[in-house]
Amino acid sequence: KTVKDTVVIYPLPTPQLGNDTLFCPGATINLTLNAGSGVQYSWNNTFPTADSTLVVNATGIYLVRVTDKNGCIGRDTINVARYDDASVSVNPDITSSNCGQSNGAITGIEFTTPGPSMVIWLDAAGNQVGTGNNLLNVPAGAYYAEVNFGYNCSHEFGPYPITDNNATQIADVLPTSDHCNQGMGGLSALPASGNPADFLYSLNGGPYQANGGLFTGLGEGEYHISLKDAA
Repeated sequence: KTVKDTVVIYPLPTPQLGNDTLFCPGATINLTLNAGSGVQYSWNNTFPTADSTLVVNATGIYLVRVTDKNGCIGRDTINVARYDDASVSVNPDITSSNCGQSNGAITGIEFTTPGPSMVIWLDAAGNQVGTGNNLLNVPAGAYYAEVNFGYNCSHEFGPYPITDNNATQIADVLPTSDHCNQGMGGLSALPASGNPADFLYSLNGGPYQANGGLFTGLGEGEYHISLKDAA
C-alpha cells in the first residue's frame, strides 16, 4: 500500500534593514528602518505589532523579528553608529610673514581621523587658500583647517593666527552698529602709528583698498581687518 501526502514548505521571511550605518560626529540621527512584508514585527524583542517600520534617533544595534501569514519567522539586525571625531595630534609651527608679504606658513600639524582624510585651509573669509597638512606662502591673518573624513564628515580647527613681522599694527577698530538688519554698520581701523591714509586695508581677506581704514554698509557679524603699507 502506498500512502501519499503533500507537504508545503514556505520560505522564511527575509527582512532587509540595510547595511550598518555610520553618522558623522554631532550629526542628528534620523533613520527609518523598514522590515518589509509580514504580519507581525517585534523590534528589539518588544511585544509584536503590525508596524513594519521603526524610526531610529540614537546609536545602537537594532533587531527585527518578522512573522509572516504562515507563521514563519525571519530576522535581521543593523548597527547604527558614529564615526570617531577628528582631533589634532600634533600642534603646528607658525611662521610669521614679513612686511606684508605672502611668506607666512603653518607647518607640522597632524590630525587623527577614522580613516583617510583631506585637509583644506581657509582664510577668515572662508576662501580656500591651501590643502594638505602644511599651509605655505600666505600673508598675515587668521586661518582655519577643515578636516574632511568618513562619508561627508568635517571638523574645523582654528583659528591659527599668522602675524606679520615689522608690520604696522592696528591699534583699535571703532564699530558703528547696524540697525534692523539694514546693512548700516561700519568699521574704522586706526593704525598704531602713521597716517591712516598711508596704508591699504583688507576686510575678511578681500582685496586691499585705499579707504583710510573705513568700511561701511556692513551687517551684523564678525569681521577681520588687515593693513599694509601703500608703497
